Amino acid sequence: MISTTTNAEAGDPYIFISYRREDTMAAARGLLRFLYTHYGKARVFMDIVEIRRGADWKKSIKEALKRATVFVPIIGPRWLTLTDEHGRRRIEKDDDWVAKEISFSIKSGKRIYPVYIDTPILSKKFIPKKLSSLASLQAFEINKYNSTEDVWRELCKSLHDQDGLPPLLRDVAYPRAKVRLQPLANSELRKRLEGMDGWTTVASPLPGAEHVIRSELHKRFEFSSFNDAIQFMHNAASGINDRQHHPRWENIWRNVDVWLSTWDIQFQISELDISLAIYLDDTARQVRNGIARAAIK
Repeated sequence: MISTTTNAEAGDPYIFISYRREDTMAAARGLLRFLYTHYGKARVFMDIVEIRRGADWKKSIKEALKRATVFVPIIGPRWLTLTDEHGRRRIEKDDDWVAKEISFSIKSGKRIYPVYIDTPILSKKFIPKKLSSLASLQAFEINKYNSTEDVWRELCKSLHDQDGLPPLLRDVAYPRAKVRLQPLANSELRKRLEGMDGWTTVASPLPGAEHVIRSELHKRFEFSSFNDAIQFMHNAASGINDRQHHPRWENIWRNVDVWLSTWDIQFQISELDISLAIYLDDTARQVRNGIARAAIK
């Protein structure tokens, strides 16, 4: 039995993610990463991440439930039908922790945001009476007609509007497409990279939209000093701006890492990236040779 006394302080929203490991583990982890990005670790609880080895997991879950102001059950196709070794549905058992988490959240009046993944919304006739109100709650649905990221954003809007959490971090404002381009085919890309020393192709998830995988050209430019690294970035800036094609880059000491991708074609590699890579190579060569050392103000 979980005491319904809570210790969540007013103005301190705390989100409890509930799920079944055999059903929606991946989705729960995805939501956790999304919430971490925008709200930080201190506002979110997911058992497999927060409970350390050797800890009393039952006590940890009870404490997190008491503290929670928001409860997010993630319900997938097997959530209702999973059984124990005797063929009994887990949801109907007294020792089922998913059922306990939901029952406690209902009794203690927490705000509950159900998320359904590729499964119909629950019907009261199929779940225990103590959980029946779950079926009546307005829910979020993830299916083939929408994207997971859009649902997480919609959920976070509700958390902001109704639960006092801050708005999402401002998204990067990528420029609107001004030209029509085609991504380079792999064979074309390999040919274009021949003789371009140090440039390689990499892939990574787009921050805040992890389902989008961006393809990029990457190179690390090494200089003899920090000043030369900054000089390179300064000298390259005017040519980059003239091309209206901007890199993702990072300076650490005397190194500058550069990633090139074309936003207008969903973060794929185009001739614009090849052209900019050649320009950056020329600019780096000039800086190393002491040419065109414009004053940095």
